[in-house]
Amino acid sequence: MQMTLTSVIYYNADIFKRAGYSAFPSTWEDFLDAIPRIRSLGITPISMGNKDQWVAGSCLLSALGDRFTGTAWFDGIVGRKGPAFTDQPFVQTLAAIKQLSDVGAFNDDMNRLDNFQQREAYYQGKAAMFLEGGWAVSSVIADAPPAILEQTHLSVLPQVPGGAGLPLSSAGGSGWGIALNANLKGEKLQAAVKLIKYLTGDTAANEMAAKGDISGSFATIRDQASPPLFSEYIVLLDSVQLTPVYDVRLPPDVVQVLNEELQHLIMPGSSLTREEAANSIQAAYRYDRSPEGG
Repeated sequence: MQMTLTSVIYYNADIFKRAGYSAFPSTWEDFLDAIPRIRSLGITPISMGNKDQWVAGSCLLSALGDRFTGTAWFDGIVGRKGPAFTDQPFVQTLAAIKQLSDVGAFNDDMNRLDNFQQREAYYQGKAAMFLEGGWAVSSVIADAPPAILEQTHLSVLPQVPGGAGLPLSSAGGSGWGIALNANLKGEKLQAAVKLIKYLTGDTAANEMAAKGDISGSFATIRDQASPPLFSEYIVLLDSVQLTPVYDVRLPPDVVQVLNEELQHLIMPGSSLTREEAANSIQAAYRYDRSPEGG
């Protein structure tokens, strides 16, 4: 029913302007440089709510990983064709995430907050950014104070040095499917089919667009009826290359270890090294016994 990016940076343009940036940083070096500048204003650079562990994986690692490794590497991981999580490009991804933590990008209580709570600091002007998927656009439109909403814009992670992936890309894909009961007959079947056609047609797409959300179908009036932030999201969605979402494509046992290692890695002052995290993820991948893992 829906096509969405899972990795979007929601940022306050006014805070970046106060930190000395007229536009969102376009390179990883400039992005890192912005972190202490924002900190000096008494503002948390990135509000992170990783209590449920998936935010760091879906909204940060998936997109950043593809920047360093390229999609072919991940396809090889999924197909078990030789790549390993201990390969240098993936280790570089973990190093970049650890680097963000080391320069003070995140709030100290990140592992006690969920993805809804991470938005609160942003709404209060106490955080310059938060990372989430396109599904948060409608929530920001509905819940952010007008002054914050006016300054809110969207971006994807900036280009990384020497990466094998595309510089303008983001993790994402389709989701929120509908299941039809195969045992339905007669009027009940007709009613169910009618509902599915409605939910996946342009009428529902237009209604969703007017509220700042996106469906799997094309909204014919989205440009005229949609809130500005939603229109900005549509432009972003249309302009980037979609890359795999790790926790959708990988076996559950591997995802669990990956998310646990990430949660530990991004904690301020964590002693976990990128190599140790990579080895743990690789061990779970190597010994996975799900159908996908053989």
